[in-house]
Amino acid sequence: MNKNLYLNFLKTTRQVADQFPMKHIDPVCKLILEEIALGVARNQLLKVSDAIEMESIASRSTLHRKLSILIDAGLISLTSSSLDKRTKMLTITATGVEYFSALSKAIEKLKLPIAEPQMA
Repeated sequence: MNKNLYLNFLKTTRQVADQFPMKHIDPVCKLILEEIALGVARNQLLKVSDAIEMESIASRSTLHRKLSILIDAGLISLTSSSLDKRTKMLTITATGVEYFSALSKAIEKLKLPIAEPQMA
């Protein structure tokens, strides 16, 4: 195994991604997926309208297209807001949860054992 932890991390995340429906998932899709997952983790689901306004990631039309790709891949889904049924919220599907769980487990394996401090 390479001693560069970051390169090992990249290799590991790509190996995990190969186990999921990630064929059409490019870096922009991954950024969006991560933002949606972070919102779910904080119990603050992202609205579709908010996701499409993340122009620091991509243009509105690109974001809309990437959301469709993530939905078609089965990684995210749309749900109606409990406050306004017209508002669509983005959430992670069971497959998306499995993807992040697999990433977490793989990254845990990369952790280096912590050496006990040497007394001088």
